[in-house]
Amino acid sequence: MENELLELAQYLWKPPRNDDLSEQEIQELDLITLRRRLTEKSATKEEFESVSVTRRKLKSRVYAQDARDRHRVEMLRLKQLKKKLEDEKKNLLIQIKSFENSINIKNH
Repeated sequence: MENELLELAQYLWKPPRNDDLSEQEIQELDLITLRRRLTEKSATKEEFESVSVTRRKLKSRVYAQDARDRHRVEMLRLKQLKKKLEDEKKNLLIQIKSFENSINIKNH
């Protein structure tokens, strides 16, 4: 592998002229170049897929967290509203009782 990379580096640095190479050497260099390109493309594709999956996971986590936060806020708001309504109900019952008492006192 290191020899292939060294040969490739030498080839890329100073490409030999085709007439100086045998047909087999040309095919070997083409094979090395093809392997390098395939390796780069597959690595890039794997990295791209990994980044895409990671991005999707992060987005879904953010959306899920947003939904949980919205749900918590809504539940808190509903609890506060329920407590407020219960307090108003108690106040109204107290007012009704006091009104009934005042009417009863006037009638007696």
